[in-house]
Amino acid sequence: MKECIVCGRKVFSHGYCRMHVGKYYMAKGKVAYTTKQKSRLSVKILKKRLETIYAPYIRMRDADTNGIVSCVCCGLKSFWKGGIMANGHFISRHSSASLVYQEWNTHPQCRSCNFPHNETAKHQYMLYMIKRYGQEKVEYYLSMKNNYIWKPTAFEIEVLIKDYIKKFLEQCTRLKHTPTPKEQKVIDEFK
Repeated sequence: MKECIVCGRKVFSHGYCRMHVGKYYMAKGKVAYTTKQKSRLSVKILKKRLETIYAPYIRMRDADTNGIVSCVCCGLKSFWKGGIMANGHFISRHSSASLVYQEWNTHPQCRSCNFPHNETAKHQYMLYMIKRYGQEKVEYYLSMKNNYIWKPTAFEIEVLIKDYIKKFLEQCTRLKHTPTPKEQKVIDEFK
């Protein structure tokens, strides 16, 4: 894994983190989409639209073919929709807002385990993450908590919405789910 040329954070390509990727595009004589593109909606509204698609997608992703999903902490089984299951974050959205929309950080959790002060659930979530991803990756993810800073632009959130709409629709087909009117509104708005 490379480090950002400017600040030393971990990066996946180009040699720049998301904060400094504009320098990469400027050096190549290109316009950085992260700084030049304008959106018609505010970041706050776009995050709400993203959550409308992202939250059900995560639960659908981990559901079996009958739509049953298990809580990663206590093992409670329930249908993926209906209010019993929520999206739990391994690294909470309060401690690192930059990691909220990372798929590895989000898994189905029942409402009682998703309570922020449930220490038993936090321990069980850690064991689940180690089992699913391995100790080394979990340690890397935990290091990202303080080293990964991403303040998304409206355009970047729109790109995420479009990506998650594709994934969401694939899961809808797999589970034979018809999008709710709220979900359909977001799909129509960004297609």
